[in-house]
Amino acid sequence: MTQCGKGYISAGKRCLKKEGDGINYAGHTFPGFNKPVKSWRPGKKRAVLVKKGDRVKVVHYGATGYQNNYSAEAKKSYLARSAGIKNKSGQSTANDVFSPNHWARKDLWSKSLPANGSNKYKVDSMDGMCGCSDCKKKGLKKSQCACGGQDEKPSYKKPLAKSKRIDSTKPVEYQAAYLEVKRQYARPR
Repeated sequence: MTQCGKGYISAGKRCLKKEGDGINYAGHTFPGFNKPVKSWRPGKKRAVLVKKGDRVKVVHYGATGYQNNYSAEAKKSYLARSAGIKNKSGQSTANDVFSPNHWARKDLWSKSLPANGSNKYKVDSMDGMCGCSDCKKKGLKKSQCACGGQDEKPSYKKPLAKSKRIDSTKPVEYQAAYLEVKRQYARPR
């Protein structure tokens, strides 16, 4: 176990920075260990910072295109079906905290929630809007953006003038325009 200084939490061989009431891990702030937040990964609903012993891992779970916990029949069917999911070693993932299946069963399809499709998630209190210009354009929150909620990043590349027309027959101009569009629509990591 690593000894961490003031303002840090020991997590095995790592020291994680405390930010207010939360924990900063890989540029994202979590309210604590084993407490789900909205996922920043495209196609996923929720994410959780899991700690068990010396191991720490971020687990994303729940597909955004699907409803969860919308009827008693669906809940019963999902819980029965997901109880049989096994990992590569042949062990059940229903009780493995590092498994997305465990968190989907516990959080999205919880037995304690009514099966009426009501959303138990209000706005995450730790997750305000990001301040950088890229995230403002996309409407991302601090936990969803690549900059980790930091203010404007310095630009190392001069943007193309909007009034300038691109001549696609010239390879240099075409490449510059392609890189600019790619930068604007890059997914946050």
